[in-house]
Amino acid sequence: METDKLIQALEYEWEDEGGFLWRLRDRSFDAEGAKRLESLLQSISFENIDCIDKRLMQLLWFVPTFLQWCVETFRGISEDSNETYYVKQCEGRIQKIFVELLGIP
Repeated sequence: METDKLIQALEYEWEDEGGFLWRLRDRSFDAEGAKRLESLLQSISFENIDCIDKRLMQLLWFVPTFLQWCVETFRGISEDSNETYYVKQCEGRIQKIFVELLGIP
């Protein structure tokens, strides 16, 4: 996917009321949004790239930390234990995608 389109898609997830990460901020888990974000992240490849766009990195770097925070937040306030489970599962899948994408230091 082209960098500009990738940035636009990630901005939607963070900044638009329909975006998955926006909705998580509002303590609402959206299974379709989770799949959409996972698919978007899996479409990224940094092979043969010497420099990563700054805006792209701004949108990517905080996703795993944000999801860990959401797991704790949902665990502490959600009356629906299934929702907490889904957030935790999503966090694990996205963490795995980031390890495959960026590697481990």
